[in-house]
Amino acid sequence: MQAPSPNRPPAKRKLPVLWIAVGTLIAILGLFLFQLFGPNPPIVVSKQTTFITEPLGEDGLPDYEAYLLERGSEGVTPENNAAVPFWKAMWPGLLEQEDWLPLCNALGIPKIATNRQPLGDPYDEAVRRLFTVDYAKHLASTLSEESDSENFLSDEWQSKLSELSTQQIVDFAINRPWSGEQLPSVADWVNDRASSYDLLIESGRRQVYHSPSPTLLNGSPDLLWAVLLPDVQMHRYAAKVLKLRAMLLAGEDRGWDSWRNLLAAHSLARHSTQTTGSSLVAHITGITIETHACQGTQAILHSCAFTEEQLLTILNDLNDLPKISNCADAIDKGERLFFADSGLYLAAANPEEVANFMGDDHGSLAKVARTRIDWNQVLRMGNLYYDKLVSAMKLSDRFARQSKLQTIESELIAEMKAESASQTSLNLKLSMAKRSKAIGFILIAHLAPAAEAASNAEDRAYTQLELTKLAAALAVYRAEQGEYPEKLEQLVPSVIPKLPIDLYSGESFLYQRKEDGGYLLYSVYENGIDDGGADVSGEIIDGEYVDEAPADFDEQSSDLVVRVPVPAFKFPELPSVEESDEE
Repeated sequence: MQAPSPNRPPAKRKLPVLWIAVGTLIAILGLFLFQLFGPNPPIVVSKQTTFITEPLGEDGLPDYEAYLLERGSEGVTPENNAAVPFWKAMWPGLLEQEDWLPLCNALGIPKIATNRQPLGDPYDEAVRRLFTVDYAKHLASTLSEESDSENFLSDEWQSKLSELSTQQIVDFAINRPWSGEQLPSVADWVNDRASSYDLLIESGRRQVYHSPSPTLLNGSPDLLWAVLLPDVQMHRYAAKVLKLRAMLLAGEDRGWDSWRNLLAAHSLARHSTQTTGSSLVAHITGITIETHACQGTQAILHSCAFTEEQLLTILNDLNDLPKISNCADAIDKGERLFFADSGLYLAAANPEEVANFMGDDHGSLAKVARTRIDWNQVLRMGNLYYDKLVSAMKLSDRFARQSKLQTIESELIAEMKAESASQTSLNLKLSMAKRSKAIGFILIAHLAPAAEAASNAEDRAYTQLELTKLAAALAVYRAEQGEYPEKLEQLVPSVIPKLPIDLYSGESFLYQRKEDGGYLLYSVYENGIDDGGADVSGEIIDGEYVDEAPADFDEQSSDLVVRVPVPAFKFPELPSVEESDEE
């Protein structure tokens, strides 16, 4: 073998530098394309993402519909379920016919026969006609001149008559005691439905309420935020007809029977907050019903001749009522589930569905949704946000709670603005975390509950009930002493152990005994200022009822007012020809 020449350099091994560079670029491009267009990371079922971890569906993900059905039906039987007599009284209400049998099966009752005397909205056209008939009879009895009769019979007057019956007479009959002599056709309608009213009263005696939404019973998966709540709307109608009957009974001095109907309305308010999913919508409905039940109770406490024993029973009944609403729980176990359920839906949806769900009008979301998104990050963001809301809503101090909720909203807006300002086409393409964060903020903003408004409504309902309890204590004092006290302090300790505190001021409620034998009682309400007894409704100004609020009335400068006695029921005056022409 020939030895290498000492003058010849040894052969060097050439590295494939170009191929390494090409391979590196291909790998980087592959990683870039994978993080941009690869499959989304699988959903992790955990408290931090999906919130609930069971029951699971066939896809291995939480079945929120099954969860709500299981949670709502726990401990419920046909014998203790308030929804059973409720639906019998209101059947079929707003239910579609295909939903009748599934609901009956879910409630554990035989198929309900169609109610021949159902209760419904007193503002419905068929009931309004009865008010119109009674109003027409009243007007006919007051017409003195032939010209008045001719005007009354004209099409223009009849149209105006119908309008007035809807706008004023029904309102008066629901809010002021009246008699069968004043509205005989309406009284007959109410009395003919005595058996249905008895069912509502029976429903009110039951503490448990479970009426699953037809959407959860239809056998197909649906988004929770789109779940139908036909019973919630029927609760509104039921509360109105209960109050209508209570005012009729009060007008005929059947105070105890009137109270039984109003107590059923108080209970109905609480049943509304137990509906499917415990959504804020259901809670706000319950709060609205409670407000009307309180106003009706305040009216009859003064106008009816109760015995001292009956008044003490009413006071105890009011004290025994459960808390009307728990909006913190509704956000925690209702609205939060809507977010998580929506997140899982979007994780499996196509880009166009994602964009449509979030209301994207420019198509930019669809472009982002075509890329790789970590929906676990989106779900974690949502749960952290709802944790903050729930923590704030549980604060007992109203001012601290409102301040915290406002801070949470301000921080969310600031974070969204900062995130939006930092977004560029390049960093969205380069970072799955950046894209996921952008989607998370949009979804939170899209589904964020109106927590501050719900908190305000809850405070108002609490205050209305406290005022109503105080009105009952005042009625007890009047039954004992023959007149209302000069000062609220006279109620303690013979009627109540201590005076309640107005949560809007931290002090006692404001009170004046009036020369007409009644009184003025009120809370300073949200602005914390004594506005002289100007009710937020505009129906009471300076502590007295008015036909309409003054032009300069401002809801922001108002109180929550109880003024008794309420005005007597009366028919609207027939407008003059000039007034009709002007309108």
